[in-house]
Amino acid sequence: NPNWDDTFQEGDVFTAEPGLYGPELKAGIRLEQNYRVVADGIQRLTTHPLELTIE
Repeated sequence: NPNWDDTFQEGDVFTAEPGLYGPELKAGIRLEQNYRVVADGIQRLTTHPLELTIE
C-alpha cells in the first residue's frame, strides 16, 4: 500500500495471502502463509506445504 508508512519490528507477525482467480477456475483461492520478523529477516510459521495442481 503506497499510503502505508509503518515498518515491521522484530517479533511482529504478518500474513502473505497471494490469490489466484480466473474464469477458467470458476472460483478463486488464496494461499496463506504466516511469518514472524526476526533479527536477521523473517521466519515462516506455516508448517504445512502449499501445493496447487490444476488439471
